Amino acid sequence: MDKREFLKAISHNLKGFDKSEINGILAYYEEIIADKMESGLTEEEAVASLGDINDITNEIKVNLVSKRDDKKISNSLKSFIIILGICSSPILLPLGVAFAVLFLCLFIVSFMIIIVFGLTGISIVIAVFLNSIRTLSTGGDIATIFIQLGLGFISSAFLIGLTMELYKAMKILLNKTNQLFIKTIKKKAKKGDENRA
Repeated sequence: MDKREFLKAISHNLKGFDKSEINGILAYYEEIIADKMESGLTEEEAVASLGDINDITNEIKVNLVSKRDDKKISNSLKSFIIILGICSSPILLPLGVAFAVLFLCLFIVSFMIIIVFGLTGISIVIAVFLNSIRTLSTGGDIATIFIQLGLGFISSAFLIGLTMELYKAMKILLNKTNQLFIKTIKKKAKKGDENRA
């Protein structure tokens, strides 16, 4: 494989990433190949010395996702999908399955808790409003109605605020889960490199 084919393969395997990220990686590998050629290797030998293209791109993907998570700008679900793609190799498949199960369980449980708290907050507002109308139509005391409305809105605001905080906590938890698996993948990749050497 020559340099052009190698760089094209890397670019193709990193299709879902930003152009700027891909261009930086391509420039990096062009420089490495040029350095190896200056050392006396042919272009094909320089490319071959870099290793398997799939291993290289998997390591690049892990590093890119890790950098995104460190910057706190990552989308947990997008990172999850990228990590699953990395774990599709036969060696990392069991790790990928464990990661998928853990991530999906955390996502579903967190999502359901958020939905329950949010719907409960909205239900309280509706129930208090309907109860106030009923109390007013039966000739109830206006002070009682205002107390009911006030308590209903306070408890509803609390539950909706709690829902928003749970959403933030869910994002942090899912990002931390992604980071944990990225570290595990890096360790597995290092062990694999040591075993090959």
